[in-house]
Amino acid sequence: MKYAFFSFALMFFLLGGCLEFNGGKAVSELEKEVFVSQTAEQTGLVSRFEGNPVLVKGEDGWEKRLVFNPRILKNADGTAFIDEQKRYWMYYLGGNYDGTAISLDQTGLAFSLDLIEWQKYSGNPVLPVSENFGDYDFADVQTGTVIKDGNVWRLWYSSNRRLHTEGLGDFVTVSYAVSSDGMNWEKFSGNPVLVQGEGDDDSQDLYSPAVIKDGNIWKMWYTGHNSWGDLKLMYAIASNPEGPWTKQNNGKYVFDPGFRMFSSEVWKQDNTFFLLYVNYDFYPYRIRLAKSSDGIYWKDFGVLFYEGNQGEWDNLSVYDPSQVYVNGEWRIFYTGVTSGEWAIGTAVPYPDFSLEVECSSGQLVGDADKDGKITFRDADLIRRMIAGLIDFPENLCCLDVSNDNRVSIVDVVKILRIEAGLEESTRTCPASCNGILSGYCSGSRHCINGTFYDNCFICSCPEGSSCVKINGQPECTSVVSGSLIPVSALD
Repeated sequence: MKYAFFSFALMFFLLGGCLEFNGGKAVSELEKEVFVSQTAEQTGLVSRFEGNPVLVKGEDGWEKRLVFNPRILKNADGTAFIDEQKRYWMYYLGGNYDGTAISLDQTGLAFSLDLIEWQKYSGNPVLPVSENFGDYDFADVQTGTVIKDGNVWRLWYSSNRRLHTEGLGDFVTVSYAVSSDGMNWEKFSGNPVLVQGEGDDDSQDLYSPAVIKDGNIWKMWYTGHNSWGDLKLMYAIASNPEGPWTKQNNGKYVFDPGFRMFSSEVWKQDNTFFLLYVNYDFYPYRIRLAKSSDGIYWKDFGVLFYEGNQGEWDNLSVYDPSQVYVNGEWRIFYTGVTSGEWAIGTAVPYPDFSLEVECSSGQLVGDADKDGKITFRDADLIRRMIAGLIDFPENLCCLDVSNDNRVSIVDVVKILRIEAGLEESTRTCPASCNGILSGYCSGSRHCINGTFYDNCFICSCPEGSSCVKINGQPECTSVVSGSLIPVSALD
């Protein structure tokens, strides 16, 4: 129950503020019961590796205080890089902050044959800070993206000129480095390659460059820090990896999720851009997902996963995610934080980053992620549908666990009871689950994109007809299908 209040507050936000209160109580006590009864682990769409963390700090030297910010090396086409020894590569950050001196974040390298057991490179750090006071990267070298592009390794990083002990705050720009072997790096002579712009939304700092090669264009998303203290997503493009980089949207943010954020990684899949990022306005930090069709207009899909439960190695925050697709499944590497300790762990997202749900005949009712089981992840997917974060499938019979001809919070509760062993579910979608199911509801009132609809029932209707309310019950009619119909329009 540690996160009870936050879970309810989060869902109030996700529902667009449409929950009604009367005398301090929500309209739907059932909704409140569900939202506040989840543990942190039961509100995400990932499965953590039981052997976490997979990379921890060193006993002394450059990383004696912490390790964080994993970046799995990928090829320019986004596939995982595997060397001649069948090893995966991970770049990461280490710091030697000991409570009296400032952390000098530098970049290290580790290798793995299975993405679980990692061996640190003996020559770490591979990209150190400058030894010259006042240089653009004298304070920090924080790797944002590493790409193996043909025979060249390319790396973009946040370069910080100022130590915190100077009392002036960060002065962070984006810099670039190249390598012929991924271990010995040469910093670009023209660094930094992207800097603060007067009047731009990055007038103070530029953090966390996430770079991809899209056709012949290099694209960079990064976190801009302006004079108001905002931290939002910005976007720049270039014909060459070293630049010159041209800021898009007139130097203004391209994504504002409603709170301060830090970008982590961007990739493109089937003409869709995906963004992994972290909320930074409130603690604990959590990993979120957004999508875009053009890299400029983004839609937030909510929290991908949360901090661990009390006593676990990542119980205070999770952030700095890096993804890779290997052997038919996605993997995430991330920073986990507990009291005084930072380390790196791994997890598998469910079902994948698309967050698209489809229903088919013979499917177990309630199995939204189609993994053959009824779990809290299915409940989480349905909650996201109700909140409008992801789309409902055209056919909804596989989600109607309560068998009441509607998909609502009641189905979420029932799934959680099945997960807890309090109920059983052996029902499967019928072979006739191929009609049009229009509308949905959750009790007496519900909101869709900020608009209230009363008793928006759903029912399984043949193609060409749709579901309406007749004498208080859902019925199939010949009305054109595909729209949500307020009760007021039917009475």
